[in-house]
Amino acid sequence: MKSTRTSPVLLTEKNLEIVIERIKDNLDESLLTRYWLKKNQDDNPMAGYCYYTSAVLKKVFPELEIWRGKDDQGEYHWFNKWDSKVIDITEDQYYRKGRTPPYDTAVKKQQLGGRHGAKANRLLEKINR
Repeated sequence: MKSTRTSPVLLTEKNLEIVIERIKDNLDESLLTRYWLKKNQDDNPMAGYCYYTSAVLKKVFPELEIWRGKDDQGEYHWFNKWDSKVIDITEDQYYRKGRTPPYDTAVKKQQLGGRHGAKANRLLEKINR
C-alpha cells in the first residue's frame, strides 16, 4: 500500500483546532473492528478511534509526538503531545464514563503499519478532500 502524505501544516492552536474538527467530522465505523463497534453502542461514540485520530494528527503535524498508555481496563489508548501538552481527540470516551485516560503511564511510540496504518491513511485522505 502506498504511503499517503500531506503537506506540512504550520502547527498553531488555530490550525490544530481546524484539523481536529476535520478529523472528528470524518470518523466512520469502517475504521472500527466488531469489538469497538460493540463498545460504541454503549453510548461511547469515541471508543476505538484513538489510534487513527492520533496517527492522522501526527501525519498532518509531524512535530507532534504520539503516545500510548494502558488504561484501567487493560486497553491501549493513543494520544498526542505537543511539548508537554496532551492533545487527545478521543478523551471523551473516558470522561463520559467517569474514567481517566492513562496519560501518567503512557510512553512515546511510533506509528503503526499494517491494517491500522492503512486505515489511518484512509482517514487522512478523507480529511484532505
